[in-house]
Order: sequence, then structure tokens, then C-alpha cells
Amino acid sequence: ADNKVVAEYKNIKDTKTRSLVFKVKVNSEAVAGTPIVNQAVIDDHTNPPDRPEVPIVPEKPDKPRETNVGKIITEKLVDNKTPKIGEIITYRITVKNSIQDSTVKEVSIKDQLPVGLTFIEGSLISETDHLSNVKLEYKNGTISAFYPEIADTKVHVIQFKTRVNKDAENKKTITNIANIKDESKKPQSPSAEIKPQNKWYDGLFPQTGENNTIIFSFIGSLISIVGVSMVVTIRKKISILKDFN
Repeated sequence: ADNKVVAEYKNIKDTKTRSLVFKVKVNSEAVAGTPIVNQAVIDDHTNPPDRPEVPIVPEKPDKPRETNVGKIITEKLVDNKTPKIGEIITYRITVKNSIQDSTVKEVSIKDQLPVGLTFIEGSLISETDHLSNVKLEYKNGTISAFYPEIADTKVHVIQFKTRVNKDAENKKTITNIANIKDESKKPQSPSAEIKPQNKWYDGLFPQTGENNTIIFSFIGSLISIVGVSMVVTIRKKISILKDFN
């Protein structure tokens, strides 16, 4: 923590040797020919502390360190492929570097929402990364994410939510396409398709589990009108028969 390596033994009751091992990388702040002294402090809170140290002298590399260029694979998912008008759905865009010990730089994700979808404010998040590792933005109908580099082979995921709005009522399908680029400038376009469903009913008869208030009200009113009409007709016929007799 805080660039310090810490180890603590509760007690040592024998004369065995104990070793603590850790690794470091000589970074770009090191100056060739200038010693770097790494000193430890060992304190048992009884005797004066020991301060063993090991100096190193960095040298210039024989040649620049080569970085293998990775290759990204992408996918786009939606949690509900047949949402009703007015429902909220969740999209996920995944990006993964598929090559071990390599780096993919300047990974950019753009997702312009198609007609029929409304962005839910505050829903754009990274499921797998700290905010320092990825820049997220929503502006003018477009979802944006940017990774300066991806140097591992983990799956990186951004998530956002949209509402299926009234503009989707007459659409058979809505395809949401993301545009993903990296330093290779070879774009990928993962997509996810939904088929909007009518909010009240889908077809002549209402389906189980849907909000059927309007259709049932209409049917009830129709039955009432027909029933009243039949009663009036029957009464007229009875009255005519009485007059005839």
C-alpha cells in the first residue's frame, strides 16, 4: 500500500531464517548510471531497528522494449429482445484483448442510439473498470467510452439503459450498432436487435400478462351495447304481439 511493502510477524520463537520476496520494475524515472537505494526498516520494538539496504545502478537498455500489439474482440448484448413500448432495457458492450502479454491502445467506443430508444440519464457505467481507466460520456444521443490502453486479457464491460419510446410502435425491429476502434484503425461493429411489442396487445386478442385495460374496457362496452339493443328489440316484439292479440 502507498508504494510500501509491509510484513509483520506476531512472534518468532526459533532460529530459522525467514525471507520476504517481492518484485519491482525499473521504470522510466530511473536515470542510467545513478544508483537507486532500496532500504528496509526492521523493528522488533525492543532493540534498535536494522536498516539493511541494496543499491542498484540502472543501465540504458540495449534496445527499446518491444510491446506486442494485441487484438480486441467485441460483443454487444441486450437483456430483453422483445420489450414493450415504455419498458427499460439494458445494453452491454464488451471489449477484450485476445492476445496474452500484449497491449491494445486507444480503444474508442461510439454508440449512437437509433430512433425508438431514449437514454436513461445516469445509467452509463463501467462494470469492470475504475473511472481512471475509462472515460465515459453521453452527448447528443451518442454513448462514448475511451480506454487509453488495454494491457490485459480481461473482459471490459460498459453498460447503459434506454427506454423504448413511442417512435418504436411501428417498427418491426430496432438494431443498435456500436462502432469500436483502436490504434489499428480497423473498426468493429457489434450490434444487438430488439423487436418492440405493442404496449397493450399484440394481435387481435390480448396476451396473458399484458396490460389489457383498454381492450377489456372496449369489449365490455361492446357487450353492454349489444345486450341493451337485444333487450329493447325483444321488448318491442313482445309489445307488438300483445297489440296483435
